[in-house]
Amino acid sequence: MSKMKQENMEKELQEAVQNLIPNDLFTRITAELDSKEEGAKMEKVLVSRIENKRTSLGLKTVMQLAAACVALVLIVGGIFYYRGNLMVDSLVDLDVNPGIELLTNQKNRVLEAYATNGDGDKVLSGMDLHNVDLQVALNAIVGSMVQQGYMTKDTKGVLVTVQNKDQKKADTLRKLVVKEMEIALSTEDMNAAVFHQVISTQNNNASAFARKNNISLGKAVFVLNLANKARSLDAKELAKMKISEIAKLVADKNIDIRDIIEYDSDDSLWENIADAIEDINEGDDDYIVTTTQQGTTQAVQVQPTETQAVVAQTQTQAQTQTQAQTQAQTQTQAQTQAAPQRISADKAKAIAFGHAGVSAGQVRELSVEYDDDGVYEIDFKVGNMEYDYEIGAVDGSIRKANVEQDD
Repeated sequence: MSKMKQENMEKELQEAVQNLIPNDLFTRITAELDSKEEGAKMEKVLVSRIENKRTSLGLKTVMQLAAACVALVLIVGGIFYYRGNLMVDSLVDLDVNPGIELLTNQKNRVLEAYATNGDGDKVLSGMDLHNVDLQVALNAIVGSMVQQGYMTKDTKGVLVTVQNKDQKKADTLRKLVVKEMEIALSTEDMNAAVFHQVISTQNNNASAFARKNNISLGKAVFVLNLANKARSLDAKELAKMKISEIAKLVADKNIDIRDIIEYDSDDSLWENIADAIEDINEGDDDYIVTTTQQGTTQAVQVQPTETQAVVAQTQTQAQTQTQAQTQAQTQTQAQTQAAPQRISADKAKAIAFGHAGVSAGQVRELSVEYDDDGVYEIDFKVGNMEYDYEIGAVDGSIRKANVEQDD
């Protein structure tokens, strides 16, 4: 084959191959590659969006769960705070003639104090007992009763009533209140019997009787039970009487009330009567129960023929003792009037601290001043409570006793 033919064949073959390949083949390939790159980019974008959405949904769910947990904690905490601090847990009644009712929370702090009669309004006048510890409130109330003359050395009985749904808590609180009352009475140098009772939360009849007669629920339960025990007594008439008057009536009639109410006293009329009743119930011999003019009661064993002689002898001894005591008191009063002596500032502080139920170690910001009016002005703080006292410089009497929460 000549060189010319060979060149012609190669040229024809090259043209044939070129005719088989489309002119836009490279353009198509480039476009296809570009399209794949865009697809890959789009896929990456979609994957990224899905992942972001998943992350967003997960974070949102976590935040919602966290918010729900916080809300649950706040709700539960709020419930416990309300139950412990704002919800009424116990009712404490204090009756002399002024009737006072205290509503307390689980921490034994006063939520509300209100009077059941006009005398009670006078006792609570000017006193803010909200959120005050029950112990402090009781001391303040007793001090106010003494200051206004509702409680004197002639006071024979004080009625304390406690009500709580939990019987065990009610009994524990009753013992606490009775103890505080005895301390307060001792501070005021009074020897009154403290009657105390725990009452049920189901007292519809007593509640209606209390409202109708303007007395506390505790006193209503007491007089209704007493009238039911001693049929000769009228509950409505008992409701009008002071606790001391009821106490004297029970003593005069020798009514054994230990099955309807408890009472504590130290060598008082009630303790002696209880002993006398026990002796009479347990013994077979004849007894007489005599009450002296000093208010003490004793059971004396006698033979039937000796009764009149013993009664006469007892009365004579009582009169002689009364005359001797009267003469001694008269001499003492005369000496006191002739040369009145002022108690020390330390003694006045001790009286104030004792009445408030606090110790000297608890006191801060103490101020003691002697006033020309014959009183010690004593101001002090314990915790978040402020106390303001006026103590008589000669007789040590409490002329003023205020307590309020420090803002």
